[in-house]
Amino acid sequence: MTELKTEEFADSFDEVSRGSDEYVADCVVESDLELRLPGEYVPQEGERISLYQQLDNMSRPEQIETFRIHLRDRFGEIPQCAEELIKVVPLRMAARRLGIERLILKNCQMYTYLVDAANQAYYDSLSFRKMLAYIQRNVMRVRPRQVKGSNSFLFSDVKSVSEALSILESILAIDPESL
Repeated sequence: MTELKTEEFADSFDEVSRGSDEYVADCVVESDLELRLPGEYVPQEGERISLYQQLDNMSRPEQIETFRIHLRDRFGEIPQCAEELIKVVPLRMAARRLGIERLILKNCQMYTYLVDAANQAYYDSLSFRKMLAYIQRNVMRVRPRQVKGSNSFLFSDVKSVSEALSILESILAIDPESL
């Protein structure tokens, strides 16, 4: 459905409706950061796997806080590496809203790979204009790139999922009137 709306029938959808769409079905996140539920925190391997699956299947923000409450009640204070893992969920949600298909956090940098250039609806969207506005305001931190025909941006000095999430949330919060 997203492909039909954003590529084949893009002209049929006005700018208002396109501004709030998600342009990708999912965002793959890769990282060299320690993002896990430690064995000493959740001792049973089967339970850890189940918790990872729950995280992967979350689609609404309120599910995240419910998950945190469950972890604290069951296992105690959440370790930092587990907290960062949990923040991957809202990071993926924000990335989808910004048209990011793939996000890599490695070597204190964030690489974001946008939807295919054929997706004209995305490149005409409010989401893409917000990305460009953020880049123009942060030229020392963000560098546009083309990798194998894919549009991407390299954000420097991103040391955690929390920082990556903060960047994407600040892009989403850009006032459309300022564009």
